[in-house]
Amino acid sequence: MPRLLNVWLGRGDELMKPLDAVYGIEKFREHIYKERTKHFKGLHNSTERYVGKLGAWMFFTALPQLMSRIIHPHERVYAQIQNIIVKVVITVIPQ
Repeated sequence: MPRLLNVWLGRGDELMKPLDAVYGIEKFREHIYKERTKHFKGLHNSTERYVGKLGAWMFFTALPQLMSRIIHPHERVYAQIQNIIVKVVITVIPQ
C-alpha cells in the first residue's frame, strides 16, 4: 500500500509544479501538462474508488506517510488524504 500511495502522492506533486522552459516550446509543455493531468485523474479516480472498498486496516501501515503529506498542494489529493486518515482513526479509536 505505501508504494501505491507514494506514486499517487508523487504524481499530485508533479502536477502542481510548472515545467521548466528547458523541456521545449510552450505548446509542447502545454501538451505534457494535459497528458499528466489526464493520467493523474485516472490514478486519482482509481484511488478514490479503492479507498471506499478497502478496509481501513490496509491504510494503517501507511498512516505515517499520509500524515507527512497532509499539507499536499493538490486540492483533490488533500481531500482524499483527509478521508483516508479519518477512516483509519474512526476504525482504530474504538479498539
